[in-house]
Amino acid sequence: MENLQKQNFLECAVAAGWDVEEGDGFAAVKSPVREAFANTVWAAPEPEAIERSKRFFGDHPFSWSLDEGQDGAALRAAGFKAPESVPGLVLNLDGYTSPGHSRRVKIARADADEDFPFWASAASEALGLCADSVRRFFLPLVCEGGAVPFLALHDGLPAATALAYCGDHALGIYAVGTRPAYRRMGLGRAVTQACLTLGQDLGQHRAVLSSSVMGMPLYRRIGFKTERVVAEFQFP
Repeated sequence: MENLQKQNFLECAVAAGWDVEEGDGFAAVKSPVREAFANTVWAAPEPEAIERSKRFFGDHPFSWSLDEGQDGAALRAAGFKAPESVPGLVLNLDGYTSPGHSRRVKIARADADEDFPFWASAASEALGLCADSVRRFFLPLVCEGGAVPFLALHDGLPAATALAYCGDHALGIYAVGTRPAYRRMGLGRAVTQACLTLGQDLGQHRAVLSSSVMGMPLYRRIGFKTERVVAEFQFP
């Protein structure tokens, strides 16, 4: 079964000009950010692939994504941290209809020059990530990669974020998060729906994203279904 999430992120990373290495069943992306979440490898966890990944990433921490059924014993033996389970979700966009949102909520596309600092600040707080890491990770995806950042405003104040990338095979949705003070108000759903509408407008048939446990009920209500569950190991 094809990994649409992997395909979409690889396409976006190539467009952004990041370091990407593919071949012989190995695929890896190295971003400008030295944090494990920002650097990923997909491969069977064999000794040659493990050494190849360490050479590729150098001093960058990174994560290793394994599908269900792949044995992670070699990664544990090589010093990788115990994995986290991350559901990969897919939605059929054919026939999808957005139900709309509260009048107090406005969804805006964040301009890379004027609006992106507000988007990055809100995403940093919403996702619990370093503000500088958020800026350096996502800005190339927007400026060079063509990804579209959406910002949800509640009564005019930045409240929630998402980012959409239209690839060759699917619409990828990233950085969905709501600032703590605005949670449980439908903002995550509203900003996700903005991404889905963009995908429909651009002729996409499927949307994909990776979900946290907290986000699963939201995406289930929208109509996403589990495509796969991956185990993410981190090194070091």
